Amino acid sequence: MDFLPLIDRYARGPGELRASVSGLSNADVDAFPVPGTWSIRQIVVHVMHAELFNATRILQTFAEEHPLVMNWDENLFASRIPAEHIPIEACLLAVDGVRGTTVPVLRAMKPDDFERVCVHSRAGKRNIGEMLSYFTDHLPHHVKFIDMKRKLLGR
Repeated sequence: MDFLPLIDRYARGPGELRASVSGLSNADVDAFPVPGTWSIRQIVVHVMHAELFNATRILQTFAEEHPLVMNWDENLFASRIPAEHIPIEACLLAVDGVRGTTVPVLRAMKPDDFERVCVHSRAGKRNIGEMLSYFTDHLPHHVKFIDMKRKLLGR
C-alpha cells in the first residue's frame, strides 16, 4: 500500500484543527451548546492528549520490537484534568509539534515498516499502518464536532 496520501492527510490535520477554532473567544470555547457533551476546549484538549499518545505509539512501534503500548481512558482524562485551565493555543502548538516531528519519520519509513506490530493493552496487535489510518481520521472526526458547536454558537 502507498502510505504517502495518508501521511499527507495526517500532516494537514493540525491546520484543520487550528482553522476550526480560529476566531473563537474563551467564552465560545468554554460554552456547552449541546448540554452533556464536551465543550470545544475539552475537545481540543482531548485531541492534544490523543496526539501525544498516538504519536508515541507509532514511534515506539517503529523503534522497538513488538512493544506493549498502553490504553488511556479519555473519559477519565476529561473528568479529572481541568481543561478550562489549558490554553487553546498551547494545545494547537503541541499538535503542530507532535505531527510536525512525526511526519518526517513516517515519510522516511520503508513500506515494510508500516507492518511493524505493537501490542495494545486493550486492542491487541496493531501495526503502524492501521494506527496511522485510525489516527489520521481521529482529528477530523473531532473537528466535525467543533464545527457543529460553532454553528450552534452562531460563529
